[in-house]
Amino acid sequence: MVSIEKIQRAIANAKSAGDAGAVSRLENLLAEQSQVPDVPVAEVGRSWGTVGSQAAENFFPSLGRYVGDIKTAVMDPIGTADTMLDVTAGGISRGLEYATGLDMFPENKATAVADVVGQHYKDRYGSWEGFKRGIAEDPVG
Repeated sequence: MVSIEKIQRAIANAKSAGDAGAVSRLENLLAEQSQVPDVPVAEVGRSWGTVGSQAAENFFPSLGRYVGDIKTAVMDPIGTADTMLDVTAGGISRGLEYATGLDMFPENKATAVADVVGQHYKDRYGSWEGFKRGIAEDPVG
């Protein structure tokens, strides 16, 4: 799960940078993460049949979120481009840090946003259980 503290730090950085679009998107992510419970032990080892039935059940809510996210991105192209630049710059910064072992760049909005995005993908695709949970709970996403 994405660290609530990292999202809050990214929100603070976006606010200090005056990036209202990023603040809005990060606050939405924070609200989503606050509602996501930890995976109960009973869900570990979820069968593919269960994944399929839960995906069918969650299809329309997931589609609604997806359409809403696309609408937000289209309605705020400058904010979307700014966020994409932050993710790219933060990803490059973290990649250089990983490759060299040196922390060459101070913690900033770009690295905080990249950390949040990276953690999201790690949670969803970093394990079979995370992958199955992602399909079951957010099949369109």
